[in-house]
Amino acid sequence: MSFQLISSQGLLELCELRMKTTLFVLFVGGVGLLAVCSPALAHHGNVAYAYEVVEFKQATVTKFLWSNPHSHIDFDVKDHDGNVVHWVCETGGPEALSSIGWSQTSLMPGDVITVYMYPAKTGNPAGRLNKIVLADGTTLHDTQEQYLSLLLAKARSLSRALTPSATEVVRFDPALDAILSPDSKLEMLPAEGFQGGEGPAWVPEGQPGYLLFSDVPGNRIYKWTPDCVKSPCPPAGKLSVFLERSGYKDASRVGATDSSGAPLHGTHGLTLDRQHRLVVDTTGDRAVERIEQNGERTILAERYEGKRLSCPNDIVGKSDGAIYFTDGPTQCIGGEDSPQRELRYHGIYLVKNGKLQLLDRDPGGAPPQGIALSPDEKTLYVTNASMFEQIFAYDVQPDDTVKNRRLFIDLAGENGLGGSDGLRVDSSGNVYTAATSGLWILSPAGKRLGKVPAPEGIRFASLAFGEPDRKTLYLVSAKNLWRLRVQIPGLSP
Repeated sequence: MSFQLISSQGLLELCELRMKTTLFVLFVGGVGLLAVCSPALAHHGNVAYAYEVVEFKQATVTKFLWSNPHSHIDFDVKDHDGNVVHWVCETGGPEALSSIGWSQTSLMPGDVITVYMYPAKTGNPAGRLNKIVLADGTTLHDTQEQYLSLLLAKARSLSRALTPSATEVVRFDPALDAILSPDSKLEMLPAEGFQGGEGPAWVPEGQPGYLLFSDVPGNRIYKWTPDCVKSPCPPAGKLSVFLERSGYKDASRVGATDSSGAPLHGTHGLTLDRQHRLVVDTTGDRAVERIEQNGERTILAERYEGKRLSCPNDIVGKSDGAIYFTDGPTQCIGGEDSPQRELRYHGIYLVKNGKLQLLDRDPGGAPPQGIALSPDEKTLYVTNASMFEQIFAYDVQPDDTVKNRRLFIDLAGENGLGGSDGLRVDSSGNVYTAATSGLWILSPAGKRLGKVPAPEGIRFASLAFGEPDRKTLYLVSAKNLWRLRVQIPGLSP
């Protein structure tokens, strides 16, 4: 199951910073600020919860456990197929809750409420409470949220002091000079209104062409058209809706929620085939689908050995017509333990000549996510789940299968938000990944060349090269679209 993204929490993002950051916060911020950060870090570790709040409407309370050190709210909610998913939400202990207006009878089994929470990064149906809204409109906050209004300004100030600005390119190797000019800078484009940007792909039709990207919780594909006819384009253009109910063949599945209020799920990764038809990973239909010229959809992959795919994540096409995709983390069906899950692993797949082949599963012991090919199409790159922060490389065989999985790079020791997610490659074989706290640029040998830090509180999800010269790198985050001019053309889409 994927969710409606509500907001980013700058304070919680600050708390993810590792040992150096924590010590600095303790020194300048005092015990009060550390008290906000420490529950998430000490009890669960610094990768337990996502940083975007998700909303569950029409949630039915099944149990309210008033206990130390943490109270728990158990609730049921229906997914878009009408299946009941059971969630467990953690909040503070009785003493802390009582001090902010809670009581042991605040919630009773059968109460219908709206829940806002930070879901577990593991994909399991569990998380940390942000707040709840009762049927009468009363709002009850989590204990940690009560500190937010007092300390958010300080947290943001500290975060700015500890995190390079978006224009401060970090250069690890002189080879980066061939990729980024001295005046290269990250620019935010005037594109707003989406809630969960993912999977961009450039479409070279018309002048200058256009960028498509997914809004996963919005169940839409958006189109960004630069305001120019040739490269380089100015940081201006038009954002429009390219496709409604992007995650479903069923024409009635329009919007972010269905008639019962259950969330609907759109596309994730996007690519083009040899005929420039759009091929998409759908987290609604849980399939790989091709959008035909007349708007009809053809399912390319939906089941492996009779079992449904879980949550197709990213996708890339090869010049001979082969398509590779990842079946990633299982949030779109409610987590790893969801009764809707049929495959007990997360796979890397090949679709060719109407046949679906499993190439590998759980590289590095984690779900695969981003996927890309080298310029000669002899190497396939795959990232794994963001908490592991690894990229793997495979040798592509003449029949398009792969072998010789090897670790290309491990970014687990790097500080900051997120982990390696979307991938792209330029015409010289350099690898670009939306990874820990920004955009990382790596040599074909896996050497760190440079990093473009993301602005405060932003985690880049994926990226794509675009414009006629293919020297504009577009990056999407949850609610914003960015671009960066480079000096080496990238591979499209």
